[in-house]
Amino acid sequence: MIWSSTVHGQVFCHSANGVVIQNGAELRINGDLTNNGTMVNENNVQVHNQFISNGAYQGNGIIIMDGSNALIACEDTIGTLICQLPNGNFLTCLSDINVKENLDVTQSGINLNGHSLHLGSPSGIPILSAFDINTLSTYYFINGTVRQNLSTQAEFTFPLGSNALSFPLKISTLQQSPAEGWIEVSAHNAPAPLIPAPIDYLVGYWQITYSGISDSNWNAEFGYPASMVVGDESTLEPMMLMPGDLWKGPANSGADLEEGTFAWNAALHHISYSTFSTPTLLTAFHFPTSACIGDLDGDNEVNTADLILFLGGFGCVSACPYDFSGDDAVNTEDLILFLGYFGTTCN
Repeated sequence: MIWSSTVHGQVFCHSANGVVIQNGAELRINGDLTNNGTMVNENNVQVHNQFISNGAYQGNGIIIMDGSNALIACEDTIGTLICQLPNGNFLTCLSDINVKENLDVTQSGINLNGHSLHLGSPSGIPILSAFDINTLSTYYFINGTVRQNLSTQAEFTFPLGSNALSFPLKISTLQQSPAEGWIEVSAHNAPAPLIPAPIDYLVGYWQITYSGISDSNWNAEFGYPASMVVGDESTLEPMMLMPGDLWKGPANSGADLEEGTFAWNAALHHISYSTFSTPTLLTAFHFPTSACIGDLDGDNEVNTADLILFLGGFGCVSACPYDFSGDDAVNTEDLILFLGYFGTTCN
């Protein structure tokens, strides 16, 4: 049983009977904390270097990580996790992390390192809830996949990021069905999959999956670094990638785009979201599962069958699915682009 203490070095907990941090007590470790037995935290444990829990971790207490190269590995549920790493450094995770009550990333971010972060609080990350999407873009973020448990209808703030860039997301009006519900989100610093070319686009997209949500209508705001826009940002349109590689655009989404952000007010889907300009501003258009231009039938080859499909649309004006050049018509210029891919195999 520990009331209050500061340790300059390493601490190892091997006792199967348990090491207990009493309510009102504080344990400050200026080195590593390794738990190979049972540890019960009911108040406050501050670790400078790394916290590795190979045993059982229990309690609703606070874990504070504050070292420049801090690491954490604890698959048992943590009450509250506070990141206070200096100089904008990120807390690195060596396991999946489960946070029951609150997560504080206002002073430094988290690199999930291929693992997942599970948030149990029905209010998400309360300390960030008052920030608008533009403010969040200037804050620290979570690099990886975040799963939020749902209880009642609420607003959830996800300070997501990828490759040292911030791609925050705010979601509201989600409501859990009678079964336990959750939503899982991640941001990616890469072009959205299967977008047409040549166009203006954002080098970034968000993926969303969910379970147990009774109301599919939602409101969302997405934030992104303006530096990640290729081309003219004023031409971008919010888009979502549906099953079957169908991109749906703004005409039926209630979407709106401003500099550095876009909003979405529509039905929730297990899909990817991004923003880019389409050659013909279609409401919906289809691209094959292959990511190469010219494979119109999705068989991973650009061949005669694709040529027949292309010629069937030759001469089209306005909303044309094979308008590769983006001039609102399928013409000789598009044929030249298509023939440049003829005979190739798509990976």
